[in-house]
This record gives sequence, structure tokens and C-alpha cells, in this order.
Amino acid sequence: MKKRYLFMVAIFLTIASILMTGLNTCQVMAESENGRITVIGNASISATPDHAKISAEVQTLNMDSATSKNENFEIFEKVINSLTEAGIEKNEITLDYFTSYASYDYNNGKTLLGYYTTTDFSFNVENLDETKNLIDTLISNGATVKSINYNLSNMEEKYNEALNLAVENAMTKGKLLGGEKVVEIKEENTYSSPTLYKCYYEGISSNELVGQLTINCRVTVIFE
Repeated sequence: MKKRYLFMVAIFLTIASILMTGLNTCQVMAESENGRITVIGNASISATPDHAKISAEVQTLNMDSATSKNENFEIFEKVINSLTEAGIEKNEITLDYFTSYASYDYNNGKTLLGYYTTTDFSFNVENLDETKNLIDTLISNGATVKSINYNLSNMEEKYNEALNLAVENAMTKGKLLGGEKVVEIKEENTYSSPTLYKCYYEGISSNELVGQLTINCRVTVIFE
């Protein structure tokens, strides 16, 4: 009878936690079995990023393969020089990918469209106030911005903060369900991207480029 009562209480609290999601960043699911209570606690916190990584590319197309590569190298060198003038050290720019290949239109009997050459590269931005200026520099010199990934220098500290909240949340709910002794606490794997992606478009302000990062944590606590 007691097990049935605890099970019904667990269902009630689970439904209540779901309904209150909009009011609280922590959720808890619980179940009772074999005299033990299993509680799953989730917590999320938001933080403002303090640095970013910009990924960009230079792409050229020409009917002659050598010309396509030479044009690409010329534009890439121009982009690198413009970035160094903007304050990015040359040794801080990473060449991520290079390819040159023939492209065909198979709808018209394998017609050669030309030779594509692509150079992908990336670099870190320590001062986010310079983000817009660096993007303008890339675009005006012939590069295409692929993505901006924001991150935190103290990510581990923030993650531990969220982890503590998840444990506290699970412990509180477990005790409300009648749990007296903790048997096990286990950190669960959660899908959480610590980066934020935004595309650049004309007219955006520097402040609008920066958003909030969400850090998620999930733990399982088993009580007797």
C-alpha cells in the first residue's frame, strides 16, 4: 500500500514539475520500485559568453583549374592581410580545409560548370566588441562568414554550478517522496551545445551578435 502511495505521489510531482517548467529552470522525474526511489533532476543556467570563434571561407569558380586556385590564393592572402591589420595575429588563423574540384551539370550530359576551389579558415576573437568589425573586414575582402561560435572561458565553473543545482533539486524532491538514505548519485550525459550560432547580416549591431549560452545538467539520485 505504501509503495502504491509513493508511486502515485511520484506521478503527481512529475506532472506538477512539467507544468511548472516555465516558472523554474529545474525539473524532476521520479519513480519508486523495490523499496527504492529514483529521482532524475535537471537544471539549466544561462551565461553571457566572453569570447568567440569565427569560421569563414574563400571560394572561387573558374573554367580553368589553375586559374581557380590562383584566384583563391590571391583572395585568401588579401583576407589574411586585412585581418592582421585589424589586430588578428597571422599565427592565430587556422587553415581548416582546402579543396579544388571539377563541378558538372549531369542534367545536360555531364556539362562542366567549372572548377571550384575552397579554403576554409577560422580564428578566435577575445574582444567581442570587435566581432562586427572583423566580419565586415572578411566580407569586404571577398570571404564568406560561415559561423560564429560563442563560448565561456569559465565554462567548467558554470557547468559545476548547474550540476550542483541539479543535485540539490533531486535531493529535495527525493526527500519529499520519502527517501531517507542516498544509495547512488549519477551524472547523466545530456545533449547540450555550449556554443551559440548566429548568422551575420547587414545592419546588425555589435551587441546583437552576442546571445546567452544555456548549460544543462542531469543527475539520477537513488534513495532507500
